[in-house]
Amino acid sequence: MLYDRLLLHSHITAFSFDLNLSFSVGLKILNFVSVLANSWEMYISKRKYLRSLQHHIRSDVFQVMVTS
Repeated sequence: MLYDRLLLHSHITAFSFDLNLSFSVGLKILNFVSVLANSWEMYISKRKYLRSLQHHIRSDVFQVMVTS
């Protein structure tokens, strides 16, 4: 009877440890994906900004060439 209780307790403890480990790994993966998504979003917004800036520079240069 005592052996059965100890065995059950060890299974519950092992399951709890596995669950905590899985939760911890899951949070780390979620954090990594979040950082990756934020980096991608920053990259895209920076690219859009640079394209917009490039377009404005081209139009300014064209205006200078036309008016000169």
